[in-house]
Amino acid sequence: MQAASLGGIEGDLGEVRRGLKEVEGGVSRYLRSLPTRIMTKTDAVLRCLYRLKRKIATPHEALSSSLLLMTRLRRAASLARRAQRFVVLARRLEGQMGEIDGSFQENGLRSSVGVSEGERGTERRERAMAEAALTLAEIGEWL
Repeated sequence: MQAASLGGIEGDLGEVRRGLKEVEGGVSRYLRSLPTRIMTKTDAVLRCLYRLKRKIATPHEALSSSLLLMTRLRRAASLARRAQRFVVLARRLEGQMGEIDGSFQENGLRSSVGVSEGERGTERRERAMAEAALTLAEIGEWL
């Protein structure tokens, strides 16, 4: 009986050995395929990262360049407004200087006409000088 039981145990052990060899073969195949699987997964992750970069970075770059362009346009528009305002003030000042010179010449020509017209010319000249001073002050603010 002992021999029969030893033979049964030997058979069981042989079966366990075959099972272990099968498991060992499966594990070794799995371990050999592991680097390939890792590379495949890594490639998939890299492709996803590339797509995300395209979806995020490209619009971000477009927005950044548009923002830079908009900032430059705002500065150019502000500069154009300031230049236009300066030209308007310069023309106004030229007209006021012409008034001052005109009223000064009128005072010289009409000094014999009468005191009241001479006083009006002086008042006009003083008013034109006050307006010219205000215009100069506004030009000074713009500079």
